[in-house]
Amino acid sequence: RISNFAEEFEELLPVVLHTLSFPAGPGSGDGEAEAEDEAEGSLEKLDPLAKQVVECLVAMAVAGNDTAWKKFNNQVLMASRVDSARTKLACIDTCARLANHLKEDYMVLIPETVPFIAELIEDGDQAVQIACKRFVKKLEETSGEDISSYL
Repeated sequence: RISNFAEEFEELLPVVLHTLSFPAGPGSGDGEAEAEDEAEGSLEKLDPLAKQVVECLVAMAVAGNDTAWKKFNNQVLMASRVDSARTKLACIDTCARLANHLKEDYMVLIPETVPFIAELIEDGDQAVQIACKRFVKKLEETSGEDISSYL
């Protein structure tokens, strides 16, 4: 059987995203972000499992095409609608890394991304807010537009 990348991608993505709901594991604290941690990007704030999930998600995304990127971006953003700051940070980092990889090609995804950013920037967790503001800043640098005005 000849494999169909799009079908396999659609089957694997929810499974990989679901692993973000798994416990962080021993020695990782509760897996939630430290608000006072001002490290560049959110990946440094994540436990080893979440870091590996982000790496896997990014690898999956960059292997796809523009149709896959749209579905991928939407599903990752939908996964951010949970109570876990850990999951939100992983989703923000994944989208930020996809945007960094795609550069101008990510601009077509901004309209569907803005409502999620607007929610996340108002999150009760300061680390999520900070990561989201950094994501917005990078998007603004890439697009040359003031995305903050849409939030």
